[in-house]
Amino acid sequence: MVVLYQIRVLKTVDSTKKSLNVILTLSYHSPYEVDVFSKGFPYKTTNDLPENLRKIYKEEKLPLKTFGHLWYADKMLGNFVRQAEKKYENSLFAFTGDHWGRKNLDNSPDLYKTSAVPFILYGKSVEKNRGIKTNAGSHIDITPTLLEFVAPANYEYLSFGKSLLNSENQNIGIGFNKVIKPDLIQKFSANSIKQQMLKSNKVEGEIEQGLKKHHDSLMALGWHFIRKGDSTKIKNKK
Repeated sequence: MVVLYQIRVLKTVDSTKKSLNVILTLSYHSPYEVDVFSKGFPYKTTNDLPENLRKIYKEEKLPLKTFGHLWYADKMLGNFVRQAEKKYENSLFAFTGDHWGRKNLDNSPDLYKTSAVPFILYGKSVEKNRGIKTNAGSHIDITPTLLEFVAPANYEYLSFGKSLLNSENQNIGIGFNKVIKPDLIQKFSANSIKQQMLKSNKVEGEIEQGLKKHHDSLMALGWHFIRKGDSTKIKNKK
């Protein structure tokens, strides 16, 4: 990751020109060969872990060296942003994962931990009062969200997703066989729906109905465009 952001980005991307740069990180992937202990990872044994972490941590599920690569990836990402924002002063940084974390600190991760990925926006243009922290979405919402930041006023575009900056949009994220809202997440199987409440003041109750219909509609639309292309013949607005 050091070579990637220092050579391929900071030394090659022109700070005087507008650009979109997609960077993939590989530090938290096998074969986990970085010497994280020499890089400053502070936990040499499980006894070094904070007490609250020792209670749930299972080294046989996530070896300390592998855990250290998660720490290392986070550290290097922070280093990159600190250097990049000095060179590219008006940059908008967007961070996400392509899938949920397949390695967990505890032995029995819940539905949220085996489903969700973060989406973090950082930069001078990010306004704290937009309420984006509480919005639920999915990867198809990333492009319209970024467009709302960088596109000119009244810019029109087509998207399956919606901007996460607009609280008036439907506050729901859809993934394969899963749906998330700010207060719950559901997983669909052939004959059942598993639901987990996400807010501490919410109790497990009846399964919220109707979310699978949203899921199936989007999956059907995706299937249609892959198999038949843009054949819906949407009429232009006049």
